[in-house]
Amino acid sequence: MIEVIDNAVPKDLQKYLRKIFLDVNFPWFIVDEISGVAGDAQTEGWAHVIRANEPVSPHNDLCLATLMIVADKLNISVNNVERIRAGLFTQRDNPRIHNPHIDYKFKHLVMLYYIIDSDGPTFFYNENNEIIKTVEPKQGRAVVFDGLIKHASSSPISSTKRLVINYNFNTDDSNPTNV
Repeated sequence: MIEVIDNAVPKDLQKYLRKIFLDVNFPWFIVDEISGVAGDAQTEGWAHVIRANEPVSPHNDLCLATLMIVADKLNISVNNVERIRAGLFTQRDNPRIHNPHIDYKFKHLVMLYYIIDSDGPTFFYNENNEIIKTVEPKQGRAVVFDGLIKHASSSPISSTKRLVINYNFNTDDSNPTNV
């Protein structure tokens, strides 16, 4: 399952998320290997962890509300949120697809919410590491997919930055609610 939803949240919320994450005082932290793949030093970027099983950022409630709006559109119930992390890649001179990966090796769903228009698409792969789908970053767009599908971000070339919120969550009713 790979579902792409344009205008996933209301326009005013899109503008508000953009304002918050692009604010000069927003706390971004440099990460040498943001894709989480050891030895992938060419994927340095900026990150802001919002949730790691529990809130670690004052922006947790805003980001959870964004997830809930999209989940409602897809008629899915969110019961456990493992992680929410914002990621920022800056412009590169050459095309750079980051290492294909999965975020967690257990059953879960992923939502990527694109905060701004950008180049630097997300690529999805089959079990033979062949690209099966490409999703371009567009403000207000969300893509929700099976967390066991390999995917890779990429760095922007013509845009100055690529800005996304990455959600890892579970819908299994047997898990205790943790949102």
